[in-house]
Amino acid sequence: MKRATLLMLAALLAALLVAPLGGCIEGKSELADESPGVEQSTDGPTADRGKPDAPILDLGPGDHTLKDLSPHDGPGIDQPPKTDVTVPADGPPPSPDACPTFRICGGSCCSATEFCVVGASPSCATVPASSTVLYATAMPYSGNLGGRSGADAKCTASKPAGLPCAQPRAFLSVGTPTGGAICGVDTDEIQDMPVKYGFAATKPLYFYHKTTGHLRQLATTWPDALDGSIDVTAAMGTGASFGSWNAFWTGSKNNGAVDQVCTGDPTYHWNYSCLGWGTSATSSATHAFGGVGNASSTTIWISSSSNYLQCSNTFLMLCACKL
Repeated sequence: MKRATLLMLAALLAALLVAPLGGCIEGKSELADESPGVEQSTDGPTADRGKPDAPILDLGPGDHTLKDLSPHDGPGIDQPPKTDVTVPADGPPPSPDACPTFRICGGSCCSATEFCVVGASPSCATVPASSTVLYATAMPYSGNLGGRSGADAKCTASKPAGLPCAQPRAFLSVGTPTGGAICGVDTDEIQDMPVKYGFAATKPLYFYHKTTGHLRQLATTWPDALDGSIDVTAAMGTGASFGSWNAFWTGSKNNGAVDQVCTGDPTYHWNYSCLGWGTSATSSATHAFGGVGNASSTTIWISSSSNYLQCSNTFLMLCACKL
């Protein structure tokens, strides 16, 4: 009797415990209904509790963690490893468009301290500071250059864009007549340019090629350039067209002195720098002619003595500037 009673009480207790749990599973939780700020819906069996419709993120079968929500490839939500980038101390190499003409050498760009120098073949090389560069003017002129100042101004206007040289000067000897005399004062000559205009007498001289921008050394020093022989012709070094005479104005002898003839006979005085590069007229009265150099020669490159030409002719000039 006691055993039967105990069994009945146990069954009743089990029924009482299971009934509330079932209600929570099959119906809505009373605690949920009493949550503040959440509007409950009675429409339909599954209320969305006031939230807007949103797509359900389907992670597929299996267990998942927060790492599975990472938007990037790779394990979990860790950031991808960083790669160290090494930048050269002098910065990235310049693009071809940014490379100056005179530094383009064999398809590559020389460094900021180098030029493309032509020897046996073009190669990047460091040029000694204060070296002299000679280039040709962009157009020919008559012997009336406007004197020394006018000739220098024409050289400034013709300096190749981007060529990093300073203080362009016309590579000329100027015999300036004074007091009505035909003979000039010998104080402004090619041989005087290192002292008079600050060119470095002991540094090399180079031609600048107008098309390629390459440099070609013509002499190791100024005295070497004026000793009667240079290493390359002006035509080859500058790439300029010097006309049918292959000539350019110099008014000078090959040693760099002004070219003129002065004797005791006033009828036999000749000025070969177009009267200080101030006239384009030649007559028996002026005795003025223009001395020229030979652009195709390595020996008579400053003075082609057989070619004293009328000042009305037009020729290129060479210009000197300092690196």
